[in-house]
Amino acid sequence: MVAQNIPNAVEKRDILFGVKKVTPAQLLAFAKGYEASDMLNDAAEFFNQLKSTEDLRRILLAAESEGDVFLWLKVHRWIGDASMDQAALGRCTLNAEKFGKFRYALLGHQKLGNEKAAQAIQEQLKDDGDFQAMEEAEVFLSENPEEILDLDEESET
Repeated sequence: MVAQNIPNAVEKRDILFGVKKVTPAQLLAFAKGYEASDMLNDAAEFFNQLKSTEDLRRILLAAESEGDVFLWLKVHRWIGDASMDQAALGRCTLNAEKFGKFRYALLGHQKLGNEKAAQAIQEQLKDDGDFQAMEEAEVFLSENPEEILDLDEESET
């Protein structure tokens, strides 16, 4: 669906950070516009501004069914439920796997303490560019900053 009657990225930033003042009715209209456009993360940002727990719970359920672990965790934190709903996060994580969202599934398994499942996904992603870059960066990262400065000086000579 095409996004209509919703702010562009700069306007959204200005509204969410209070630079541009809007009414609660406008916030709600923007939130619903984002939700209707399947832009759930943006919709959640506006529902959170409104402290609309009912709408945030609807986004939470949608995140679960879509396997969006990142959105699920963020909205869960905003709702302020102190206890982690392990079963719901588990369903969200399994949906992430089902839809091929392996980074999402990895985070879900890590949060749930499913180390075996997390390691299996990491093994699947071992050829992923981000993981390769992290491994290569570890070679150059040091606990001792002076070592890094020494390497810089060596490269200059």
